[in-house]
Amino acid sequence: MAASSEALKRDEDGFSVADPNRLGMAGTLLKNIQPDPSASLRVLLDRHLREATVAANRENSDLQQSNVDGSGHAYWVDTEAGFTPQDQTDIIQFLLSLDDDPEVLPAVVSN
Repeated sequence: MAASSEALKRDEDGFSVADPNRLGMAGTLLKNIQPDPSASLRVLLDRHLREATVAANRENSDLQQSNVDGSGHAYWVDTEAGFTPQDQTDIIQFLLSLDDDPEVLPAVVSN
């Protein structure tokens, strides 16, 4: 899943597609546009945003040949699954806060 920072917009119901030409691999990396981590996670978690992203990928012949569409899992963090847009944002912020190279702290010795 990939989306640029311009791909999504916030609206009264949460998030929607602002620019479908900036969704998926077809709208980002294949156009030398860096995906936005937050927007990319949002299209991973929201079924309607994912649907639009998969459609964008499926329209690209290069991605069709490599069998890349981004359909993936069917686990959602969206309103249909009982989550609010703020819940979705909180999960995205948590995932972005994970450190893939954490500092190991020395053990504390207590007497």
